[in-house]
Amino acid sequence: MAELVKLWESQVQLKEAKIPRKENTTNIEQQAPPDYLRVAAILEECSEHTAQQLRKIEEKEDRRYKESQNI
Repeated sequence: MAELVKLWESQVQLKEAKIPRKENTTNIEQQAPPDYLRVAAILEECSEHTAQQLRKIEEKEDRRYKESQNI
């Protein structure tokens, strides 16, 4: 039960946390709660993965286009 209370409190803190402005990004890690940093890291990883997948698709489409032009 105590773990549920801690989880709930962390979620409330996460909702109440203000995202720092762009011009005030020097101490983001000190200002942001750990859950926010974890979510940001996950989103960054997902963005990198998505970018890699899009590059692969683009390369495949480029190859198909070049092959179709050679025919």
